[in-house]
Amino acid sequence: EKNTALDELENQKLQMAQQMAQQIEEMTAQINETATQKEDLSDQLNTKISSLETDLLESRRREERLVSALEIAENDHAAAQASLEDEKIGVMAALSRLENEKNTALD
Repeated sequence: EKNTALDELENQKLQMAQQMAQQIEEMTAQINETATQKEDLSDQLNTKISSLETDLLESRRREERLVSALEIAENDHAAAQASLEDEKIGVMAALSRLENEKNTALD
């Protein structure tokens, strides 16, 4: 009977060891799955960051082009305005001459 009790204890120890080994395997699988998920999320995050950096760079380039275009437009506007001012001065001078000629002719 002593041997039977010892055998029973050995069986219980063996079963417990098998259960613990199975639990360790399951936990290891969960850890590996979590690590894989973490890697996937990290890859997704890195891809998103890269995409945002690319978008930001393109946005900055677009902004630089728009600023350059605006500067060109402002310079063209200023040049056109100066040209109009020159024309206005010329027209005013011509008008003044005509008025003088008119006044001279009437005198």
